[in-house]
Amino acid sequence: MAEQIVLNPKEVTATYRDGTLTIRASGEEGGVNDIRIIEEAAQIVPPIFAVVGEQSPAIGMFPYTVEGRFTTGRELKSIRLHTPAGEREVPVTRA
Repeated sequence: MAEQIVLNPKEVTATYRDGTLTIRASGEEGGVNDIRIIEEAAQIVPPIFAVVGEQSPAIGMFPYTVEGRFTTGRELKSIRLHTPAGEREVPVTRA
């Protein structure tokens, strides 16, 4: 398995509905594939997520949109997104 690279998406939204948190992220990256959203191991509130990918030989910048669904026992007001520039807070809306 290739090393995961933490990405910095341009847009991130988070919604909560019936015990499920849905995170959607989009941006543009060069030389990265298998882009996905993961939950970081720390069990803290608000939880920390990251958009990650794997280095690829592709040349050029490519747009991406990725969505992740996570089961949560409670409604959250926000989440934190780990990026290369540090953490950023993302508000959670109710769907």
